Amino acid sequence: MLFNSNSARMDKLSIVFMRKHMFLNIVIALLLIGACTFEIDTKIRLIDNKNPPTFKLSGTGCCPYIHMSGPYTNLNNIESLRLWEITGMTDLPVWRLIPITYGSLPSGFSQQFPQQGQPIPLEEGKYYTIFVYVHGARSGFTAFKIQNNVAVEVKRE
Repeated sequence: MLFNSNSARMDKLSIVFMRKHMFLNIVIALLLIGACTFEIDTKIRLIDNKNPPTFKLSGTGCCPYIHMSGPYTNLNNIESLRLWEITGMTDLPVWRLIPITYGSLPSGFSQQFPQQGQPIPLEEGKYYTIFVYVHGARSGFTAFKIQNNVAVEVKRE
């Protein structure tokens, strides 16, 4: 009888342990699935505002296509005036890329526009926009103005 009661108690403990273990495995699996689908929108931050400016990308998207346009006299009436277009040739997320300076083609990128040579210099008192299109997350946008030979981020009105 003693053996049977201990055996029954061990069976109950095994069932409780298995249920807790199964619950823990389900929680871990859900966390891993959630982490795999987590996206962070693309952000563009000026990190060196001298002319030409340097910017750093953040976010989980990859294969960036960067489109800079301008010059504009204001940001209310922007049209597509292509200045510089480059494409990242890597599957790395944009937060892992090196900072990008306007007109300087980073390693791992190809230049689409202009087809050859450097883009035109940025003009004093004019506005410019940067769009970054990516795969796997929302794209990013920022605008800046060259003021006293310094790039100053501005909000679109």
